[in-house]
Amino acid sequence: MGEKANCSEYWLEILIEAELVDKNKFESLLQETREIGKILVASTRKVKEKIKQ
Repeated sequence: MGEKANCSEYWLEILIEAELVDKNKFESLLQETREIGKILVASTRKVKEKIKQ
């Protein structure tokens, strides 16, 4: 699941660096994408831990 967020983050960074989008408008979206990725990774780890128990 975190892979999809990482992929989205990657493409947002490319759009920003290539100046194809307004950096100010997309910076907050990029930050949200990073936060969602962290949440997904943490959730996945927690579920895996519970399955092992």
